[in-house]
Order: sequence, then C-alpha cells, then structure tokens
Amino acid sequence: MTRTLRLALAVAAPLALAAASTASAGLFPVGPEFNVMGAGGTQATCAPGPGASCAGAVATFATLHGRNLRGIDLRGARLRHADLRGADLRGAKLHRADLRHADLRGARLQGAVLHGANARLADLRGANLKGAKIGLLRTATAANGRRENGIGAIYNATSMAGAQMQGANLANAIINSTNFTSANLSGANLSNAKVNASTFNSVAAPSSNWTGAIINSTPFRSAQLQLANLSNVSTHVVDFTGANLSGANVTGASFFNTTCAAPLPQFGGTGTLPNPTNC
Repeated sequence: MTRTLRLALAVAAPLALAAASTASAGLFPVGPEFNVMGAGGTQATCAPGPGASCAGAVATFATLHGRNLRGIDLRGARLRHADLRGADLRGAKLHRADLRHADLRGARLQGAVLHGANARLADLRGANLKGAKIGLLRTATAANGRRENGIGAIYNATSMAGAQMQGANLANAIINSTNFTSANLSGANLSNAKVNASTFNSVAAPSSNWTGAIINSTPFRSAQLQLANLSNVSTHVVDFTGANLSGANVTGASFFNTTCAAPLPQFGGTGTLPNPTNC
C-alpha cells in the first residue's frame, strides 16, 4: 500500500465515524428511517411513508423531496431545515411540529393539521393547504391525540411569521391564533377561510384572494393588500390601520367594529370602501 493511499484512509476513517455518529443521533438523516424519541427518552425508528407513525421524529435537515407522506403522523417532529419540496402531506398530522426554515415549496398539505406547529421562516411558496387546520389545538383528549375538537387542553399557537407563501392555497382553511407577521402571501388563495384571533401585521399579500373569508379579532396593521380580492369578506374587530388597500375589491364585504386604512383617496378599487374610523 502506498504512503499516499495510507494517508487518505487515515483521514477518511475519522470522517466516516463522525458521519455515522451524526446519523445515529438522528441529525442530517440520509437513510430511509428517522429516530423517534419515545416515553422516558427511549429511542425507536420509523420509516417515513404513507400513514407512518413518526410522532416525535428527529429529522432535522431531512431530505424528503417529492416523497409520498400522505396521512403520516409527525406530531412533535423536529423538521427544521427539512427538504419537503413537492412532498405529499395530505392529511398529515403535524401538531406541534418544528418546521422552522423547512422547504415546503409545492407541498401538498390539503387537510393537514398544523395545530401548534412552528413554521417560522419556512418556504411554502405554491404549497396547497386547502382545508388545512392551522392554529391552537383544542382537544378533550390531547394526551393521545384522538380528538381534534371539543374543549380541553390548549397548545401553543402556530407561527407562520416571515414564511414565504406566495401563491399558496389556503382556501377553506381554519386558521386560529396563528402569527403571519411579515409573511409573504402574494397571490395566495384564502377564499372562504375562517380566521380567528390571528395576526397578519406587515404581511405582504398583494393580489391575494380572500373571497368569502370570515375574519374575527385579527389585526392587519401595515399590511400590503393592493389589488386584493376582499369581496364578500366578513370582518369583526379587525384593524387595517396603515394597510394599503389600493385597488382592492370590497364588493359585498361586511366590516363590523373594524378600523380601516387611512388615508383613503388612493383606494380606487371595486366596491365601496367603508368609513375609515368605524367600518
């Protein structure tokens, strides 16, 4: 064996050991399985796939690009920086999942449950969240997760702050106590969404579609809503102070106990904009 080859092997061996140690700890997984932290700190593994039980998975920096994960259980999973582009997550359970900085561009999240998830600075451009449930988890049996409705335990609110959600489909979504501060919702579809006690301050949502949405107790201060479609929207206790509604369509909209943007001369949209001091 030549001296050069012996030297190369000597350098490669510790690097391989370090990589194996990292993978066994559940970080940067490159294989088909995730480590799952169980009760009492016990460890198990799960193979991500349709309907898989991967609650508590440690999958930071995981590569799941385009994978079929329909109905997967990822409650409490650590998915920071995960590559989930184009993944099929329809009906996935993502309660309390850590999705910070995750790449979910084009992901299919129809009917997914994201109660208490943290998607701060995640990239959801072009993602489909039609019918998704986003926000606080209120459940009578929160410990076993068997029910999603009723009165009971309340987990932390969902964060979408700073998320990139251009063109995302949130039609019919149920959004409770969710923070969208500074998120980009340009061209997003929120038609018929039900929004309650959430925050859309400084959101960039020009040309977004809110047709028929019901919005309660939610501020849109300094929001960018130019050319937005707000037709048939119903708002109650909503604050549009400093928002830009230039060219917006408010035909058929109902504004109750709502503070509107001012000044208004540049509105120039479709419909009649309500009184700026008491919508």
